[in-house]
Amino acid sequence: MAAAKHDWHTFDAERGLTVRQATNRLRANRWEVRRAGRTVELDDVAFDRLRSDPVWLPQGLA
Repeated sequence: MAAAKHDWHTFDAERGLTVRQATNRLRANRWEVRRAGRTVELDDVAFDRLRSDPVWLPQGLA
């Protein structure tokens, strides 16, 4: 079963981040984060760090 893709939403305007959630009943949540035309996929732990650490960016977006 393919993951359901949600709409993109502004997540952090200051850092230019948009995010959408991809869900699947068989797997944990995934988060797709986009910045300056680049997109990375994060698990819940990495997404929580992105939300709580105002200077951290995942590899591929820094």
